[in-house]
Amino acid sequence: MKNILPLFFLALLSFSFATQSQAQDADEVIAAYLEVTNGAKWSEFSAMRMTGSSVNQGMEFPISVVAMRPNLQKVEVSIQGKSFVDSYDGEVAWSINPFMGGTEPTKKNEEETAEAALNNFEPELLNWRDKGHTVTYDGAEEVEGTDCHRLKLVKANGDEEYYFFDKETAVLIMQRSYIKSGPMKGQAVETYMSDYDEVNGIYIAFTLEQKVGGQTFMQMTAETIELDPEDLTKEAFAFPEK
Repeated sequence: MKNILPLFFLALLSFSFATQSQAQDADEVIAAYLEVTNGAKWSEFSAMRMTGSSVNQGMEFPISVVAMRPNLQKVEVSIQGKSFVDSYDGEVAWSINPFMGGTEPTKKNEEETAEAALNNFEPELLNWRDKGHTVTYDGAEEVEGTDCHRLKLVKANGDEEYYFFDKETAVLIMQRSYIKSGPMKGQAVETYMSDYDEVNGIYIAFTLEQKVGGQTFMQMTAETIELDPEDLTKEAFAFPEK
């Protein structure tokens, strides 16, 4: 019995040091990322507009994405002369999908609306403690030949995401999240970021590629990105009332 207590306190002390080191490593990775991209400047802006092109199943389509604090977002894609729209106005999530037989705006169900409400205008890792999230250093992983730091983010609502930072450049090159609703619920989505360029002092990825099960299902390339465009208002996201 005499030897058990010292061993117990030694194990407890080791766990405490490991936890502190892990948290410190996560903070260091995030700090390096925010420094190299000047990501803290996101807090100075309230809206964003991106225009560019999207490649899906070998076909290229014009795309526009607008977003506004705190969680408003709208995506419009022009496909064969028809417009696909997916939007959340802060209360209502809605869409127009002419390829599902409808040309009128349709409100989404409760589960889809709850998922849309999880959008965040600024990066989740910026001021993550204030958002009620937990971040831990989760080791290293190679992403398509690049050695990366892997961070695990547990959001305030319990959702988990993983972030992968290039060890040499400190830049975020991949994010892994999980589909929350629909027929693909539970599957991992890997979003790859590349072609960083400067916009209003912030370095932003101009190319995004999303994969499920290792297969690319969407690639988006921005031609222009605007922060706080003067003509963008909350009405742009609203469900069109008849």
